Amino acid sequence: MDDDSDYTVPCPHCKKEIFDDVEQCPYCRQYLLSSDFKKPLPKWVIVLVALTIFSFLLPTIVAAIRSFSAQ
Repeated sequence: MDDDSDYTVPCPHCKKEIFDDVEQCPYCRQYLLSSDFKKPLPKWVIVLVALTIFSFLLPTIVAAIRSFSAQ
């Protein structure tokens, strides 16, 4: 027996567990496309992007605080 045939995923529409090789959800009857099962970005990518943006903005923020407090 093929173990891949028993693999289930949540339906992107109704969130119920369905087999990954079906064309239509048996619960909500929505047709499934491969684009419906997009993987979310890993958390480390989100953190890295946030830190990169923050590192570019930090000098501007510090300069604004210094000029505001100097007045």
